[in-house]
Amino acid sequence: MRYFIILLFFISSSVSAQFRPVYDSSSITAKTISKDTINKYRSQDAFRYSTKDKAQTKSFFERLWDWLWEKYYDLMGQEAGNTLIKILLWTIAILGVVYFILRIIGMDAFAFFQKKNKDGSLSYEVLDENVHTINFSEAIENAVSQRNYRLAVRLQYLQTLKRLTDKNYINWQPNKSNRQYVHELAASSLTTSFNSLTTEFEYVWYGEMQLAPQEYEIISNNFKQFYNRL
Repeated sequence: MRYFIILLFFISSSVSAQFRPVYDSSSITAKTISKDTINKYRSQDAFRYSTKDKAQTKSFFERLWDWLWEKYYDLMGQEAGNTLIKILLWTIAILGVVYFILRIIGMDAFAFFQKKNKDGSLSYEVLDENVHTINFSEAIENAVSQRNYRLAVRLQYLQTLKRLTDKNYINWQPNKSNRQYVHELAASSLTTSFNSLTTEFEYVWYGEMQLAPQEYEIISNNFKQFYNRL
């Protein structure tokens, strides 16, 4: 027992010697940070950690925009969204084809979209004209004097329809399209010339071309040459 106590004392002394603290006796020079340096860092946003610095709240329009995109992605993620896109694309394609066909074979189909003549010096409405009641010489002269060459071309085309009707080449009706009149002349030697005049008229009137005086003179002479063949 005595030897055990001696051994225990020896072990305890060894452990105490191992964990005895060692003090650093080197000299230390304390350094301080100037107020200017502290203020410099305080002025930088990266060193502001205050809980008062909260992120800015999004505006109403930003939140609305985010909501719309969220709904869009939700819709596109569903089968109904894909179906809607297909319907829209097919609708646009069909309308494009219909528009192209009407522009080629029936330009007058868009007559109700055109504006009526606002010039009080003309005694008729451009869209409601009757070729048998218009004084073409006076109307064309008025349009040219006002430098409204686009209207003058339309009047000359209407005058052409009247002359063809008077000569029994065509059967004029207010609801017929230009291409129907071309078709009625299919068996006549006038077909090529009249088709050219019709195309010229459509480019000027429906294309809303603004003609220079020299350009109008060329078109006007084409009509006059056609009249001489009747």
